[in-house]
Amino acid sequence: MVLYIIGLGLADEKDITVKGLEAVKKCEQVYLESYTSLLLVPRERLEEFYGKSIIDADRELVEMGADTILEGAADTDVAFLVVGDPFGATTHTDLELRARELDIPVKKIHNASIMNAIGAAGLQLYRYGETVSIVFFTETWRPDSFYDKILSNRKNGLHTLCLLDIKTKEPSLESLARGKVVYEPPRFMSIHTAVEQLLEIEDKRKEGAYSKDTMCIGVARIGSDEQQIVAGTMESLLEKELEEARKAGLAEPELDEDGKPINPHIPQFMASAPWYLNEDKPTLKHQKNWKGEEKKETTWYDRGAKVFQATKYRKGACTNCGSMSHKTKDCMERPRVKGAKYTNKNIAADDKIQDIDIHGFEAKRDRWNGYDEREWVKHAQKFEEVQNLRQELRKKELLEKKFEGELEDVDGALRTEEDKFVEEEDAAFGKVKVRAKSAGGGESGTVRNLRIREDTAKYLLNLDVDSAYYDPKSRSMREDPNPEKDPSEKTFAGDNFVKQSGQAQGFQQLNLFSVMGGERGQEVHLQATPSQAEVSFRAVQERKKLLQTNTSKDVLEKYGNVAEKPSEEVKALRGTEAYVEYDASGRVIRGQEIKALSRYEEDVHPGNHTSVWGSWYSDGVWGYACCHQTTRNAYCTGEDGKKARLVTNTGNAVRDEEPPSPTRRNIPVPPHGAEIWGTDSAKDVDEEKLQKAIEHQERMEHANESNDTKKRQHYSGDEGLDVSAEDMEAYRLKRSRGDDPLMAIEKQKALLKGGSKQGYDFV
Repeated sequence: MVLYIIGLGLADEKDITVKGLEAVKKCEQVYLESYTSLLLVPRERLEEFYGKSIIDADRELVEMGADTILEGAADTDVAFLVVGDPFGATTHTDLELRARELDIPVKKIHNASIMNAIGAAGLQLYRYGETVSIVFFTETWRPDSFYDKILSNRKNGLHTLCLLDIKTKEPSLESLARGKVVYEPPRFMSIHTAVEQLLEIEDKRKEGAYSKDTMCIGVARIGSDEQQIVAGTMESLLEKELEEARKAGLAEPELDEDGKPINPHIPQFMASAPWYLNEDKPTLKHQKNWKGEEKKETTWYDRGAKVFQATKYRKGACTNCGSMSHKTKDCMERPRVKGAKYTNKNIAADDKIQDIDIHGFEAKRDRWNGYDEREWVKHAQKFEEVQNLRQELRKKELLEKKFEGELEDVDGALRTEEDKFVEEEDAAFGKVKVRAKSAGGGESGTVRNLRIREDTAKYLLNLDVDSAYYDPKSRSMREDPNPEKDPSEKTFAGDNFVKQSGQAQGFQQLNLFSVMGGERGQEVHLQATPSQAEVSFRAVQERKKLLQTNTSKDVLEKYGNVAEKPSEEVKALRGTEAYVEYDASGRVIRGQEIKALSRYEEDVHPGNHTSVWGSWYSDGVWGYACCHQTTRNAYCTGEDGKKARLVTNTGNAVRDEEPPSPTRRNIPVPPHGAEIWGTDSAKDVDEEKLQKAIEHQERMEHANESNDTKKRQHYSGDEGLDVSAEDMEAYRLKRSRGDDPLMAIEKQKALLKGGSKQGYDFV
């Protein structure tokens, strides 16, 4: 059997490699090492993901009881899971050596560890020196062996990776001394503790390995989604770690100058005092109100209070009413025909003048300041008396109608009127009385409520923060809050639903039509002439619909409609299951042959022809086989056309054989033979010279192609060039015959035979 030592990675159960996962699933026993390092997830999640029960392997089991693990590996496959890489600790190396001594095969499956993941801090891995471990100090044991290694790395210009200690299931010294094992609670060294211990050793050794101003990088939970990387001096890391501990409730909060604790969640810019206050200790004094709390003033003017009633006019009093409380221009009494100054009658009493000094913002704007609640009681009693009098008068009217025989049930009529009054009161709740200023400067009256109170608010239809946005200012939610819900069950589909339903889209199309029509020079304007725009839009829509109908009709007439039943002509094109037997030459032996017709016209020859164009070929010209006409779409002449064609060719041949006229100049006429013009191959041609002529011809063609952009040299027959029969034969072989239908076949044959590189064969 095999012992698998598998690395799990750094963060959670999904960091294991595929190879490691396959090994875990086929093992009978699975151990998880849990004292050198820990994953960020509990063991239960590993068991759920791997589908295996996991045994917790602490320090005592791995170092003292390793034989238990190896005994199981001797019979079955055993997996030993290690956080990070399998050989991050010397204990795991010792386990492999013991297994090899027992002839147990060992397979290692590596994974990421802190040794390579520390590259996330931004420092190059090849610039790291020797790694050290920082252990927890005790009262009697404060080791400083790591100091020498850090000092050596600093002298060599190298970084130092410090691994912080963890304590899980560690027995206490007192329990070991008493002989009874008692485990201490789990502890994890923080960056704050590590920095304090480092500075303590520096103060003790004083060799200058580092100081409070030395730059450090603190890394926590690396490899997970919650990893933190903080850089700064040792002193700043101390404060940062202490601040995090205070926020988590693991450290005592900071105290101000009065000895009161400061909330650690207060932002730094609020807790820090300005520089000009010269505050060395933390304080929140600068955030307090230095003016003190303002007392709420409830005193107000005594409305209508009088202080003195005069009997005659006094100098300096109001000339209209005779009061000393105000001047004539401030008098609120109706102007008299003769003022009190001249009549000394009806002298008004002097009002009580009070000087109330109100400093508070709310007190100055308190519209209910000085209001007496007893005044409301008076108005309420008066209102109730008026209502009782109205009911009594109404009851008397109904009794008079009953005595006259017009009404039978007085109490029922009163109850009906009361119910109607209650309904009117309920309907009044749907209105909101506001005095809002309009654009013209006036004030509006009653405004309807924006929604019924019994309906569910828009922002409560879907409490997901990523759902439709609700604008509290305009009280609008444009998108659908529940798009996945059945439309028949929705009570609200978004404010944009109204814009996309009903006649809203038609109005948008009309608006777009008017805008585009105005841009094209048409006198269409939706706001200026709405009726004209509507009529024009309808006319355009009708024409568009008619055009679409005609186009669809033409397409159906030309190509047919698949939805319709096929016609007899189409049915005739379909195959048949009738049995027909043929012989080797293709003749029908048994059965009747049914030829499948085409939907297109066949055997139709325009121009009275009996054959199709291209059925006859002669001298590089195509034509009709029935009349030897070489002009397409020409009228058929039948056998007469063939004879005329033959006579024409014969006359041309006789004319070519006539001797030259004696009146012409005695110019040597080159022979018109086939050897020169290449209709047939020459008889006496030297093959070696012909090969050279062909190569010369190819070089000339290649030069003409490469110098196509240049001006070609003019060539005339008077230059005295000697053209041999081999040159003419090479020209005949190399010239392009685009009208020859067999040229492609000849080229293919030449390639198969291994002819020239242009595809020609030699005669």
